[in-house]
Amino acid sequence: MQRADRGHAVRAHTADAVIEAWGPTAAACYEEAAAAFVDVFAATDTVEGSAEPFDVGPGRPEDLLVLLLEEMLFDADARGHVPVATEIEVRGDHLVGRITAVPIEEVAIIGSIPKGVSYSELEFGRSDSGWHCRATVDV
Repeated sequence: MQRADRGHAVRAHTADAVIEAWGPTAAACYEEAAAAFVDVFAATDTVEGSAEPFDVGPGRPEDLLVLLLEEMLFDADARGHVPVATEIEVRGDHLVGRITAVPIEEVAIIGSIPKGVSYSELEFGRSDSGWHCRATVDV
């Protein structure tokens, strides 16, 4: 079975969830990881919402993944917004872009909002077929 050049998956892991993402570029991989993160707790069919700019960093690619997911977690937990789309650009040791979010009442909540992202088994790097990342999300 051949895997698409871009995508993501969520796998159960004890009391956590493991998200995996892949893409042809580092930016695409981060965008897919963001989508996988939302898939842990919400089903979204809309991308209509308000877009807010973000800038996370500095950090190594793995650290940037955690910072991105924590930015999205803050949006959901503190502001009551669910990120439904991301546009990400890698600029050196920073990620910049826009996160489009909707109020939590406008999506179907299918699980607990994550509490954090673990540095255990954290991966982000280039593979033979593009970029791949993996993170454990505490639910």
